[in-house]
Amino acid sequence: MPRPVRHSRLVLGAALLLAAVALLVFDPADHGFFPRCLFHSLTGWKCAGCGAQRMTHSLLQLDIAEAFRQNALLVLLLPYFALLLAAPLLRTRWPRLHTALTGRTAVVAAAWLAVGWTVARNVWGW
Repeated sequence: MPRPVRHSRLVLGAALLLAAVALLVFDPADHGFFPRCLFHSLTGWKCAGCGAQRMTHSLLQLDIAEAFRQNALLVLLLPYFALLLAAPLLRTRWPRLHTALTGRTAVVAAAWLAVGWTVARNVWGW
């Protein structure tokens, strides 16, 4: 692996670890140093990802019910996200699964799901 790629992955991994530790220790609902949702700030509506920081904090605290209240869709999609992270490893062993996870149909379905979730949570207050 070329040196810049390895360095970039190391920096990304360290940043993700630091973010996970911050979310484990600090509740985003109580501390203002976490970034705010730009979409919500501009429109007052919740986007598909609104509540993700609080959801992650709840999951790290092993409070599944609260995580579900913060963003049910993201909690339900966690197994898919795990498979998506493993997708490069699946490419040679299970190419059809890799294509199903990363292909055009999956991307279009994810986009429609995000739009539908955004509309539903703003109409029904989820």
